[in-house]
Amino acid sequence: MFFIAVVWLLTMPSTIAIANDPLPDPTGEFNGILQLMDDSGEFVIAWHTWGVTHAPGYPLLSLLANVAVRLLDPLKLYPAVAAHLLSFVSALGAFWLLSRLLAQLDGWETAVSAAWLLPAFGILVWLYAVVAEAYAFGLLLAMGLLYTALRLGKHPTTRGILWLGLLFGLAVGHHRTLLFLGPALLWAAWPARRLGWRPWAGAAGLAALSLLIYLYLPLVAWAGSPWVYGRSPTTWAGFSDAFFAREYSARLTPPTTLPEITAALIGRLRYLAQEMSPVGLAVGLFGFIPGLLHPKTRYLAVMLLLAFFGYWLAPVSQGLLIRSYMMILVASLILAAAWGTGLIALGQWRTWMPLLGLLVTASIAAHNIRQHSAYVWFHTKDQSGARMIAEAAQLPGEHPVVGEVWGPRFFPLAYGQLVTGELAHIRLYDLRSDLSGLPSPPPDTLFVNEEVFYVIPLAQWQEKYNTAVSLNSQGTHMIAIRPHPITAPLATSPLAATTDIQLLSATAKLVAENSLFVSLQWQALSPPDHDYSVFVHVSDRPQIVTSDDIIAQGDRRHPVAGFYPTTNWRTGELVQDNYLISLPDGRIPRLVAVGLYTVTPDGQFNNHLRYELMLP
Repeated sequence: MFFIAVVWLLTMPSTIAIANDPLPDPTGEFNGILQLMDDSGEFVIAWHTWGVTHAPGYPLLSLLANVAVRLLDPLKLYPAVAAHLLSFVSALGAFWLLSRLLAQLDGWETAVSAAWLLPAFGILVWLYAVVAEAYAFGLLLAMGLLYTALRLGKHPTTRGILWLGLLFGLAVGHHRTLLFLGPALLWAAWPARRLGWRPWAGAAGLAALSLLIYLYLPLVAWAGSPWVYGRSPTTWAGFSDAFFAREYSARLTPPTTLPEITAALIGRLRYLAQEMSPVGLAVGLFGFIPGLLHPKTRYLAVMLLLAFFGYWLAPVSQGLLIRSYMMILVASLILAAAWGTGLIALGQWRTWMPLLGLLVTASIAAHNIRQHSAYVWFHTKDQSGARMIAEAAQLPGEHPVVGEVWGPRFFPLAYGQLVTGELAHIRLYDLRSDLSGLPSPPPDTLFVNEEVFYVIPLAQWQEKYNTAVSLNSQGTHMIAIRPHPITAPLATSPLAATTDIQLLSATAKLVAENSLFVSLQWQALSPPDHDYSVFVHVSDRPQIVTSDDIIAQGDRRHPVAGFYPTTNWRTGELVQDNYLISLPDGRIPRLVAVGLYTVTPDGQFNNHLRYELMLP
């Protein structure tokens, strides 16, 4: 466990994480849109603001997390790190409960190490053990349910029944997919039926009462929490959205035809094989065989098999089961427990078998570390969120207005505004994809990340503003949107010019070891007839003669991150146009050539303007 904890800690983010490379999709069912990190930032913010997250609202987790991060205040941790640590502790707790399951059997010591190693470095288990999310806590509740039911079956008590009922209500209230553990829990707790119906009625009552935790949602909203997802839970419509998790209702429909069912069953195994590796899945499934055959391990093995079937045979759509990730995580730990149970059974036959199983599992874990470390590192060590905060902090004006579409790029801005205070001075709007989040009338100057234009094109902005809006680059990745252009008298000494556009200034500077920031300012002499494209070529030679002399470039279809066609420009308009260009290692730039060009229908390039800038 110590080794696992150290590796997890080394890959924990130091700030809010927004990198979101899609999870590989082994079945092709979801077209590569299995996003991993689209909600982590939301949890970081909610856990510091007594907030309400997306459905089902996760009230128990939010309540406990808000208390926990405040208890961690004396440690002076970064707010995001404090939030990530909660997932880390929850994941360790789930693994500890896994060991408690196996500890119910004799000869468990070696087997438990193998059971820990098998799932520890799967993509989902590893990632969600080190970033703020709902999954690690859900995994803790799931393993707690299985352990409680197993203990109840072995030592029936009224208190145990009541505790199982309360924990079941809290677990299903946290994540509805944990309902599929029901058959396993029923099997494990079945011996306690002899205590009569009254304790079980009490357990059902406690399960129902546990849902009162959902009062957290309207209470914090009434108290003025600045972070409330969707419709306000102070209304029945908003409260029921969260309680019934309505946004997932379309995913409930199970596969119905034989081909659909077959594809679903095969697909669920393939996702587990991706998570644990094919060999890891195989040894987990193999563990059921000796576990079921040996009388001392059969009781636990049957419970684990029913829990696995809860994942594999769940009568819901593949979209709900796979894209929520919760049951993949639970299934991987169930298979780990099955592998440990099988090794304990084999150890009754040959005492060296658990040690051999541990060596096999160690090799699987080493393989998973090699396979998954770069992928996990990409997500956890990405500094895009920190850069977004730093760039927004440099925006001009006393209270700059910033817009972003809800999602991973919105969260760093909200984190800086609501949690760390670095962006307390900005006015932040959730634009929504239809721009309904903008106030009316829209602000005179609105700053957005350039990525927003992939979601909301220029024509939609023009419709919202009811005019031909102007765009200007701001910093490295932001764009200033204005209903009216910035104009100036036509300059008489430009650096270079065409018949309708002139280049007023051009600068370039190294902003990092391998990045060059190029800043251009254009001016329209008259409304251009052509949609000019821009080239920015970087060379480590005194002149560019052939394409081999170019070490990096930043060509764009249009100026301003590629989103502001020159035919939209008006006479006298000033357009700021910035470029951040990555440089190859070991190459020192000496020359930057910039200019405008067009492409003829037959594919020929026509240069209309060129200017060369020597670097010091």
